[in-house]
Amino acid sequence: MSDYNSQVDALFPDIVSETTKETEKDTAKLFGRDVGVSSLGSFFAGIGSGFFKIPEGFVSIGANLIDLGADTNTAEKVEKFFATINPFDEYAEATTAGKISEILTNIAIPAGVAARIASTATKSAIAGKKAGNYFKLLDDDGLPIMEGIKKGQQFAKLNRKGQALQLGAGAVGAGVGEAIFVSDPDKVGTFGDLFDVGPTKLERGDDYDPERELYNRLKLGIEGAAFTGILSLAGSGVKQLADSTKAGRVAQTKIGRALDYVSQRLRPRSGKNPEYFEKEMAFKGLGAGDLNKSQNLAFRLDDQIDSIIPFLDRANIFSGKAAASQTAIAEQLNKTLLSGLDSIDDAAFGKTIARNPKTGEPLIDKQSFKELKAKALSKGLSEEEAIKEATKNAKKEETLQVILPKISAEEATKSINLINKEAKKFGKSLTKAEQQGFIDTLEEMRQGWGDLLSIEGRSLDMTKPLQGKSVFEKWKELLPKTLKDRLDVGYKVFQNNPISALDNVKPAKQLIIDAEKNIKNIASNLPTPVKLTNTEAKKIVADIYESAFIDKKLPLTNKGSVLFKIPDYFVDKSFAQRAAKFPKKQLIQLTPETQDLAKTLLGKDKSAMSTILNGTNMLSTVIRRDDFYRTLRRTSEDIAVARSARIKELIDQGFSAEEASRRAPIQTFFNTEEELIKATGARTGDYRRIGTISQRGEEGLEQINPLTDRSKQRSLLEGELDPKTGESIWAQKQNRVLRKPGVPELLNQFDAGINVKPGETVSSFLKRMQRDEVLEDVASINPLTGLWTLIGNADALYNVNKNIIGPKSGFAGRLYANLVLYPKATSQMAKTILSPFTHMRNFLSAGAFATANGLIPFIGPGEGAARKALRALQLGPRTKEGNAIYQELLQRGVVNSQVQLADLQALLKDVNFGSYLGSIKAFDKLAKGLSRVKRFAQDAYTAEDDFWKIFSYFKEQDRLFQAYKKAGIAEGSNFVNLAGQTVKFNREAVADEAARIVRNNIPNYAYVSDFVKGLRQYPVGNFVSFPAEIMRTGTNIVQRGIDEYFYSVTLPNKKVVYPLRTIGLTRLLGMGVTTAAVPYAAVSAGQALYDVSKDELEAIRRYVPKWSKNSTLIPLKGEDGKFKYVDFSHMNAYDTLTRPIQTVINRVQAGEQDKDGIMDDFVLGLFESTKELAAPFITESIWTEALADLYIRGGETRDGFRVYNENDSTGNQIYNSLAHLIKSQAPLNYQQLKRIGLSIKPDDDLGRFDARGREYEFGNELAGIIGARAVEIDPANSIKYKVADYARGTRNSKALFTRTMLKGGPVTPEEIFDAYINANRALYKVQKTMSDDIKAAQTLGLSEDQLYTEVADRIGGPNFGYLSEGVFRPMKISQGSLLGFQEIADELGIVNPIEYVIDTIEELRASLSEYSLSNESIPNIRNPFKNLPKPDLGPVGQLPPVVSGANPNVVAANARYGSVPFTALPEDQKEEAINRLFD
Repeated sequence: MSDYNSQVDALFPDIVSETTKETEKDTAKLFGRDVGVSSLGSFFAGIGSGFFKIPEGFVSIGANLIDLGADTNTAEKVEKFFATINPFDEYAEATTAGKISEILTNIAIPAGVAARIASTATKSAIAGKKAGNYFKLLDDDGLPIMEGIKKGQQFAKLNRKGQALQLGAGAVGAGVGEAIFVSDPDKVGTFGDLFDVGPTKLERGDDYDPERELYNRLKLGIEGAAFTGILSLAGSGVKQLADSTKAGRVAQTKIGRALDYVSQRLRPRSGKNPEYFEKEMAFKGLGAGDLNKSQNLAFRLDDQIDSIIPFLDRANIFSGKAAASQTAIAEQLNKTLLSGLDSIDDAAFGKTIARNPKTGEPLIDKQSFKELKAKALSKGLSEEEAIKEATKNAKKEETLQVILPKISAEEATKSINLINKEAKKFGKSLTKAEQQGFIDTLEEMRQGWGDLLSIEGRSLDMTKPLQGKSVFEKWKELLPKTLKDRLDVGYKVFQNNPISALDNVKPAKQLIIDAEKNIKNIASNLPTPVKLTNTEAKKIVADIYESAFIDKKLPLTNKGSVLFKIPDYFVDKSFAQRAAKFPKKQLIQLTPETQDLAKTLLGKDKSAMSTILNGTNMLSTVIRRDDFYRTLRRTSEDIAVARSARIKELIDQGFSAEEASRRAPIQTFFNTEEELIKATGARTGDYRRIGTISQRGEEGLEQINPLTDRSKQRSLLEGELDPKTGESIWAQKQNRVLRKPGVPELLNQFDAGINVKPGETVSSFLKRMQRDEVLEDVASINPLTGLWTLIGNADALYNVNKNIIGPKSGFAGRLYANLVLYPKATSQMAKTILSPFTHMRNFLSAGAFATANGLIPFIGPGEGAARKALRALQLGPRTKEGNAIYQELLQRGVVNSQVQLADLQALLKDVNFGSYLGSIKAFDKLAKGLSRVKRFAQDAYTAEDDFWKIFSYFKEQDRLFQAYKKAGIAEGSNFVNLAGQTVKFNREAVADEAARIVRNNIPNYAYVSDFVKGLRQYPVGNFVSFPAEIMRTGTNIVQRGIDEYFYSVTLPNKKVVYPLRTIGLTRLLGMGVTTAAVPYAAVSAGQALYDVSKDELEAIRRYVPKWSKNSTLIPLKGEDGKFKYVDFSHMNAYDTLTRPIQTVINRVQAGEQDKDGIMDDFVLGLFESTKELAAPFITESIWTEALADLYIRGGETRDGFRVYNENDSTGNQIYNSLAHLIKSQAPLNYQQLKRIGLSIKPDDDLGRFDARGREYEFGNELAGIIGARAVEIDPANSIKYKVADYARGTRNSKALFTRTMLKGGPVTPEEIFDAYINANRALYKVQKTMSDDIKAAQTLGLSEDQLYTEVADRIGGPNFGYLSEGVFRPMKISQGSLLGFQEIADELGIVNPIEYVIDTIEELRASLSEYSLSNESIPNIRNPFKNLPKPDLGPVGQLPPVVSGANPNVVAANARYGSVPFTALPEDQKEEAINRLFD
């Protein structure tokens, strides 16, 4: 047997207790007294000091070399010299932020410069060779270098090997620069120091050793080269990916595809290309403008109706008098609104001057312009003069303008008479102007419909075929027959989604019962009576409301808008022949009785407000969507033309066809699959073909069958003439209304899984599909049909639902929605829009978005911006001027995009919020009332955000215009803007740029990626879109500011100007002040005013809740000397950006006392900051946190508070649990209102105390309205929870050892020793934390007596003494553990292996017993049993033989008991043996 004890010599060098001394720092003088240097000032001082450190490093390495050879200490003189001349050193060293910035500057500048020099030199060297194995010489035109040299060019383009060599040279250069110019490698540290192992771990010592210094520099340089290489490789990959995807190409490498996968989930456009995304945003803006216009008119009409009924009558929900009058008036006004639409004639289709949609300027007739220009040229005018004259005299272009006929005078009179009649019931009398106001509102809405129909009509083909009528003529004929039905689409069942049957809201139970009875009666009274069973009646009624949807196609056939499944015998005989051909019937095709039943069942809303809102939404959605599709195709075709021209131009310049294709612009849609692959580099799965559109909007687009439709020809919306017949393709399509799919086509469909039901056989599929005739309506033609595009664009068109909960979710999905998502939505609603104080914080914090962009109210150009913003807000009384401004901003995508509210609205839609309550008749009025409250709260929340966006828009517009003008750019002249576009300098171009700035620099829900939006459906995170937008917009502000600073324009006189430089500096300054200066100034002011030291501030940070640990804390101190704090992060909209920085500073500051340098703590801080950055996305939501408190944490909150006592009665536990859940749903800032209520009670009222004996100050609670409430630090109470954490941590640490020893199987000495080290490493952290908490409590004023009572009594006096003195108390192996180890050894019949380790462990424990808790961790300890020969445990069941040098206890025991098996010993002798072994 090996002699283990003899092999373990000098196991542990002296473990020195690392204690640090508080060094006194010189402080700046301010107002006659010493104050600490601010973190912000120290940060900038660190940058300055870092520049001084660069030459210091260079000179120091020379000094090291001299000292190595001459045995001198020149390095010390160098250090003193630079300390004398560096004016920033002390300020930089005063704070952690200064130390970090100093080191980063000292590393980054020389490493970056050296890397650039090495990279450039390597590229030049490669380019200078004529041949080689690592590169291929090409010039910038993609031609061999020799040909380029002949042309006088001297450029070389590297291939992949050459690029790798260049990148490697740059990395080596960076490493060399880091090794030479870093002033103090020991202070910086390495990653080896972080992991406490590895070849780059620095050697340290108390004495100066030049050899060691040089060796450490070498290690730092090696690590710097590796790190720079990794960063360069990653940066190169990201840049290539960004360039590729922005241009419309697909990433080719695995790394590129992986990066693109991540990028798509974070960037605003998701998988769509920039062209598609830009057009989509414009389309949504136009639709939002239409909807806003209809909402304003509907609200106005609603207010007009309410004005004739006193408020108290309207508020009385128990009286039906007011509601009856409101309903009667609204229904009559609806009849008036829709009157006369069936008498539209040619007079409605007039002409108007076509205008630029953005500027409003008249457009010129192209033919007239062409003729006049030619005429002017023939007169001898120059090209420029001819254009000017032709532009001036050309005819203005005319376009279609639909003007709907005036409202029927008869219906208008009926409405006014009814209004007067109902008004008299409430003692009201209306003036003529008030009466006419109702009709004017309706007329204004009809004018809006006419504008939308004009857009639709202009898109249609007016070409007259040889036979029949043009598409436009057919549309004119059908408009009076279809328009009323298109507009009258207000049904409750469609309140979630008017075009998807899967989203339909189930009618009230009583309505369904009544419908089942009535459908049987209707069937029995038909001309050919049908007797229905109860089951059949239930099925028919269910089919009506479950399958109902609104047809949103362009009406070029006389179709009804509402369709659903219903047997043919309910169809009116006049429609019988046509309706029999289709599986779903139109509402207008049914018998009158059946129509009435269906309308009642579907919840037909007959009010004018419903028609204004729903009808406009229906028209706008169809018309704007179709116009969006046309714009996509037209733009794509324009780019395709430009692409062809550019490729030809590049090939003519000598580029290869492949390189020319890569450099040319790429369109979104392609005519063939081959074109797409060639241009984008896409592979299978990266793209798809756009199919025919059936019931557009229901699911977006219907996927094309790739097996049967590959050869399908595309069809144009503005149709072509068939060259064979001379007829319009549209006309031919319209004539072929029906078709039956053939068997081969159906078999292909079956193989592809298209339209196949689960478990369906081939024969049943063929029978079903041949029986169902398919409608091929002309309205199904889409301009994108048959084109090819990348998958991201196709998914957007098809509206692919990638959320975890959707219309097709099964029972489990709906259960999840009801138990998790529904309460998640209501809790978020309760804490935001339904909380009045949150509204105040929302408005004030949103102001930071303006200041971060360098915009201050009432200062600088655009003083009227705030007034314009107030006028445009959609809250309270609205003016025509304000509405016009708001609709323009909607179209520009500036407003109505409040991120948290949009997140909440999307979640409410996911869970079908409010539909259940509204479907219960008894609660219908309550639901309507609550809906109004919610709507006002939402409008207010939106307005609070919109104010600053509108303000910013006008301020940006004014300062941009002034800057361009001041720079000498003439109004009306062309120039290249910051986006690289050639534009004309006018108000319109500046407005576009201002809108783009607001969209990019202020949080906007439209720019949240689809993936992040989808996170709302997970049980974690609250308003996850907001932090995502803060990160996007914060980055954009800095990028925009830098771009503005360097942006230049060359004037016609060749003078180069920098028009936006001042704006750029102002923007960068605004961002810096908002995110850094203001928070730091607030903290510094708190410290100065209340005389709070740095140590006291850090002590406060230890006693705040977990969520405030890395917040910006403003320290305060009460008159009684107790410390308080204000969590400034609650008010700081940019806390998402600043919190990670504070986390890094805190981590470095916590590790300042170790000897491992700053870099390891900096990296650890980065890891922690990543966790802070991800926290908004992964932490529990309000509701799921409450659930977790009860069911996961066993009735305890994350902060250690008990929700209920486990020993309490079951009834009380249930009561407290329910109260805890209800609290998470409580609106109106319940807790804050409660505190305000307590604070206003008189001093002699015992009711002023809360359940925990705390009282509140009224002024402080009012400050809480804006998030500035001061919270008192209570260390005496908080330390109880820290003691509990300490006890838990101690148990868990020791368990790391006992778990290894008591696992039941054989354990090696190496494993035992490793487990002991691991347990002590964990125990050290627990004790260090508790020791720091005790010191912090003392700093915060907790007396010795209080500490002894709260801590010593709980953890024991000796433990308290060690922790107070800051000395580590390592783990002692208990007697119980030793007995347990022996029992296991006995069961296995082997010698207890711990006897080989116990002495070594005891020696280690003694060495660690005086180790200071001021260090970061225990030292790195070598395991002496690692890789030693396996010990001979002797005969099974026997004590081991005597070994030389063995433990005397072991020898004595062995001598006493000889070779008697241990298991055979009596119990008292067993115990005696154990005691001797492990005494």
